[in-house]
Amino acid sequence: MGKTVKLTESDLVKIVSRIINESDDDFKSRLRQMVDSSMKSPRFINMAKEYIEPYLASGCVSYRQTEKYFIVNVDAPYCFEDNGFDKFQGRKIKDKLRGLQFQSTGVGQYVKEIFK
Repeated sequence: MGKTVKLTESDLVKIVSRIINESDDDFKSRLRQMVDSSMKSPRFINMAKEYIEPYLASGCVSYRQTEKYFIVNVDAPYCFEDNGFDKFQGRKIKDKLRGLQFQSTGVGQYVKEIFK
């Protein structure tokens, strides 16, 4: 009997990306377009919003959304500690955002391109 393996959408995207890298150029370009459009899905933005929501009121995390981008700012570890959170929570949030394919643009700022 086979084993059942649960994959998140981001895990599946990583697997497909690896397949793309090992495939011919025409196939790569078609698959890359599919993956890129999937990663810009509003679902990833909603996952990020749900994850950072507990930290918004403290001011340790903030976000803004433009027509084309979703931008998250994560404050320094002392902000989390001063507001009663684990001082490593900021690092965990940054790791989660990177896992959702957000790009770091500088100290504590993460951006993801979106479409509707």
